[in-house]
Amino acid sequence: MYAKLAITMQALANSNEESKIGHAVLRAEWIDFLSEQAFSHLTDEGSWRLEDILHGILSAEYELKEIVFLDGQGHIRYKPWAFPFSLDPLKALIEAFGLEVCGDTFWDGYCRLNGLP
Repeated sequence: MYAKLAITMQALANSNEESKIGHAVLRAEWIDFLSEQAFSHLTDEGSWRLEDILHGILSAEYELKEIVFLDGQGHIRYKPWAFPFSLDPLKALIEAFGLEVCGDTFWDGYCRLNGLP
């Protein structure tokens, strides 16, 4: 799913047209990337909807670079294009698969630098 998201984001990068993002979000193939656990999680009341997650990621102002696995943990590397930006949709997608988001080096570092909680 990560590779498909990265490719789709790259294709949409030069176009900020909402209609193109909307068409990309509504592609039925996204369902094929979901595990049974993720599908169940995303259909629970109070959870993010898959469409909202995809729209948030595909319209985000960052580029997904790679996933690296070190010491039993996965690290998603991305390149922000603007500030501020939100990783909440990406975190919601990760959590849908039953994984834990342990930290965010960009935002955690920003908060420490600026004395924020």
